[in-house]
Amino acid sequence: MSAPTLHFDRYWLDVHAGVFSSIAIVKKNLLKYEQFHIDTAYNEQIAAQNTAQTASPFRGIAIFEATSLEKIFEIFDDEEYQITCFNH
Repeated sequence: MSAPTLHFDRYWLDVHAGVFSSIAIVKKNLLKYEQFHIDTAYNEQIAAQNTAQTASPFRGIAIFEATSLEKIFEIFDDEEYQITCFNH
């Protein structure tokens, strides 16, 4: 794994997850927050499969679980979320 990839993964796992999870509306609205990170060791294998049209440009995804979609949208509209996550 390259240094930039390792830095990216460490940031999202060790820094961003804690920062995001500390926001009041996240604590109030989410039942679960998970991250899924791509293992770069499998990129060539995945890209070589007939079903893969292109390699994914994304390194991972975040998974939110809430009682409604509106509860998730409330997070994105929240001022603390916008200030904390976009200025961190």
